[in-house]
Amino acid sequence: MAGSGENGDLQMAARGDNSNFGKERRKQIIRRFPQHNRLHIAGVFGGSNRLSKRAFTQVDLLASIVAVFVLAGWLSFDYLGEQGRTAKCARNLAFLGQLTQTYANDHGGSLPPASIEPKQLAWDMQIAPYLAPKQVKNGIDPFFVCPADHLERPRPRSYGMSAHDMTRANWPPGAANSTGVGLVWNNDSLQRFLGEKGATNALANPDMLAMVKLAAIPAPAETLLYTDFVHRDNNLKATPRAALPSPGEQLEAFKGDGSSFHKGRFNYLMLDGHVEWLSPLQTGSSGGYDVEQHGIWTMRAGD
Repeated sequence: MAGSGENGDLQMAARGDNSNFGKERRKQIIRRFPQHNRLHIAGVFGGSNRLSKRAFTQVDLLASIVAVFVLAGWLSFDYLGEQGRTAKCARNLAFLGQLTQTYANDHGGSLPPASIEPKQLAWDMQIAPYLAPKQVKNGIDPFFVCPADHLERPRPRSYGMSAHDMTRANWPPGAANSTGVGLVWNNDSLQRFLGEKGATNALANPDMLAMVKLAAIPAPAETLLYTDFVHRDNNLKATPRAALPSPGEQLEAFKGDGSSFHKGRFNYLMLDGHVEWLSPLQTGSSGGYDVEQHGIWTMRAGD
């Protein structure tokens, strides 16, 4: 009958007699039984159910908070990540502007041509020699690649020079030109302006070619030098796509929608060395060579 005595004691404890005798007796009973029976007694009292409900609610709330923080962190990482890439890209352009200024100091205040196609020489290889030796220990490529440029190609070059429309209407290059600063020398333009003999002599010494003088630009702070140009054919040390005449070509690689790149804007380096983060519509132009250029895409002041 010992078992029934124990059960009786447990039932007595479970009934929760609140008299002094009952409280004391319940303490004695609880001390006599192992841990699992104590939990049984507590369960009869109803305490463990309340604790369980309370614990579940707290865990559930904690899980919700964690989920919200993870989602917010993911969204902020995506936004801040692109902001960081945009800022690094702007620093790249500013640095390329410094190299170009150094080039100009060594060339009578003149800008490098955007490209000399018969020599397979583009603006990047004309300013690259001004990189310090310690800067090129890992190669020159990092200085010419935007971290937001994910288009696969042999040796990406993420930037292009503002192209000059090489027509007689825009010759010689100067303050009245409604076109860009990057002269594009190909066989046609060489023959057009220099003739066969002059072209041969110029190709033997490219520094003899006409260049755009910085002093001839009336509004350097409003005149584009380099900008983002993500294109499958824009490669380091290559003349194709070394220059571009308008933001229309900038958007070509994105099929007209550049919203995934720099949040729908591009970095534009002006001749005075500052960089602006603008949408294509804010640059004052949209067409190609067949449309008159305006805004930062021309050398003409007040466009």
